[in-house]
Order: sequence, then C-alpha cells, then structure tokens
Amino acid sequence: MRTRGPRAAGVNAAKDDTQQVSKHIHLLENKVEAALIKLNEAVGRNKLLRESIDNLRLERVVFDQVRPCKRCCCAPVLTLRHPTQFSGVPQD
Repeated sequence: MRTRGPRAAGVNAAKDDTQQVSKHIHLLENKVEAALIKLNEAVGRNKLLRESIDNLRLERVVFDQVRPCKRCCCAPVLTLRHPTQFSGVPQD
C-alpha cells in the first residue's frame, strides 16, 4: 500500500501530491470565504445596532430637556414644611 505525503512513491506521486495540495488550498479558501461572510453579517448587525443606540441617545437628550431628572442636581431639592407648602428654603 502506498502512503500519502512527501514519502509517496510511484509514477504519479508528484501529480497526486499536487492534487492533494490543490484540494487542501480549495478547502482553506472556502473556510476563509465562510468566515468573511460571518464577519460581514456581524458588522452589518453591529452597524444597525449602533444606529439604534444613537437614535435612543438622541431621544434621551430630548426627553431630558423636556423633563429634568429627579435623581441628581438638575432638580431642586424640596423639603416638606406643610402639606400645602414646598420649599427648599427653611422657614423661621
């Protein structure tokens, strides 16, 4: 039985090795192409997600301009003095 690889002997050994290398190259090219297709799909999805995030950020800016937040220093701190009176300034 004849072995494959650089030790192969026979009249057609060089031809067989060339065919085997050619098949291997073709296989690797197909793998590279499949990986590129996956990469391009991921890049396309990321682009859409980035656009969506940018739109949401713009909406948040508009929303924050309409309604100031209550968690930070944007809104005045109110203290309850009387049920009908709200003030940040203490009364005497």
